[in-house]
Amino acid sequence: MDQNSVSAKLKLPFLKFLIQSSILKKQDIHAFDNIDSNNIEKITQSAIALGLSTEHRINSAIDIYNSLKHVDLIQYDPKAIDTNSHLPEHIARKHLSCVIAVESNNYVIAMANPCDNDVNDKLSEVLDGYVQTVLADVYELERHMNSVYKHDTYAKTLLSKFKQELHSSSGEREDVDFVSSGDQASAVLLLDEILLEGYHLKASDIHIEYEANACRVRYRIDGVLRTQFETTTEIATVLIRRLQILANLDISHHLRSEDGRFTTKIDNKVVSMRLSIMPLDSGQSAVIRFLGDVSYYEDLSSVVGDDKVANMMRDYLQRSYGMLLIVGPTGSGKTTTQYSSLMSIDREAKKVISIEDPVEAYLPGVNQIPVNPDIGMDFADVLRAVLRQDPDVIMIGEIRDTNTATMSVRAAITGHMVLATIHTYDVASAISRLFNLGVNPHIMAAALRLVASQRLLRRLCDYCKVKHTVKAADVALLSNQPELRKKLMGKVFHQPKGCAQCDMTGYVGRLAVFEISQLDSELIESLDKGDLAGFNKEIKRRMIGKDLFSNALLKVEAGETSLPEALRIIHE
Repeated sequence: MDQNSVSAKLKLPFLKFLIQSSILKKQDIHAFDNIDSNNIEKITQSAIALGLSTEHRINSAIDIYNSLKHVDLIQYDPKAIDTNSHLPEHIARKHLSCVIAVESNNYVIAMANPCDNDVNDKLSEVLDGYVQTVLADVYELERHMNSVYKHDTYAKTLLSKFKQELHSSSGEREDVDFVSSGDQASAVLLLDEILLEGYHLKASDIHIEYEANACRVRYRIDGVLRTQFETTTEIATVLIRRLQILANLDISHHLRSEDGRFTTKIDNKVVSMRLSIMPLDSGQSAVIRFLGDVSYYEDLSSVVGDDKVANMMRDYLQRSYGMLLIVGPTGSGKTTTQYSSLMSIDREAKKVISIEDPVEAYLPGVNQIPVNPDIGMDFADVLRAVLRQDPDVIMIGEIRDTNTATMSVRAAITGHMVLATIHTYDVASAISRLFNLGVNPHIMAAALRLVASQRLLRRLCDYCKVKHTVKAADVALLSNQPELRKKLMGKVFHQPKGCAQCDMTGYVGRLAVFEISQLDSELIESLDKGDLAGFNKEIKRRMIGKDLFSNALLKVEAGETSLPEALRIIHE
């Protein structure tokens, strides 16, 4: 097959190519902040000088980069190729490779890392044909594969088969706890398929919920719950029993809540999950939370999505004491920012301890402690003990009460860097919350220097977003803010449409938006005097044009998210 038959696009930035190809590590990207991502010469010089890669590896990568075609996967219909011509899914996902064109026995494969010749040879062997590799962006590849390897049909087939098995064996059942070996086998297959589909769709949680005479399975994707399918309560009972077995929970109890963890293998990766089971009036509810992969947290700039904010946090965390406070409601990404912040610290030279409820992901070099109030280990109790462990950095999952707040601030002025979160709306309300919890203003002034408030907004799908002129109906909720309404009316932004790449939602993934404040001498003086009103007035004045909504609006103007997503911040 001629390479000209492959539709090309503008090249993937060289720096991104090096990271995708594992020539450079993801966490090394901030070393190139001041270099254009396409400046091959400067990137090469810096990488070699900093010891991030060898000259031989870089030069080999340059040759491959210059010789490859770069493709835009939106031009390739995921359904255009016969299923038998695709790579087996576990191989495709393991090597981030996908067949995008076939002619006779020749295959064009889009890859994230075409530098690995051994993988290329393996793909050729699996397909039993000639393989031509082209380069694609990781993000585009994952979306394309999700469309190619759809599981809806198989899940529904399993569901139908499971119903028939349960119905045929119903006469044999002596009580509701009876589970035949056939039921168990079908439950394993169906549950595996549910977990696989949720993982590939990047769901954060999977919900299995009883209703009056039925049950539904829902996935939370990009913060929004979607019903995937409905089934019978009988099938749900067997699925939940299977989950209890996986998490080593007691299957004989139906009337009390239970929590556990389990792991499974997906795409040759070990995936960790947390399970919560809650009794309902009509049955039970099970929620499965996918726990984080440590590699996701390695690059603070990528997680935060704003180099300026990431650099402020990174620089502040190098200090020997003080408090970095991250604020926002549940689901705003605070823990992710905390984890990524910890990963940016030199954990070899410093002792880092985290206090969490619960531990969301295991971080190398971090002593992670789960709280357990039932045995007298709440945040304050654990923090008191942690201070005797000679820590340099302490992460506190959440400040909830006066004891934790007071001890956290005191720890921050006695030679510890404290990274904490608190559930409030913005920077100003975070300070008010600490005051209300009884924290001494003088101690707070000595400890607190950097406060960040964050939210997560759904990211528009690049493949199908369309331009839209803002009309009165779009800003109807801003009736009490006439100036803002006037400012937005007539503006041209992007809005979601829906396509195969985004599963017809118009959104793919989420992005973080921040407001961040460094407390200078004037603000510190207000705190020191206990002048909360003066502090709030000054901080709000300084945040004009730099607050959460203003920064969200910048994302709207850049075409990264939609106006309704930004407006959610105002209406919280």
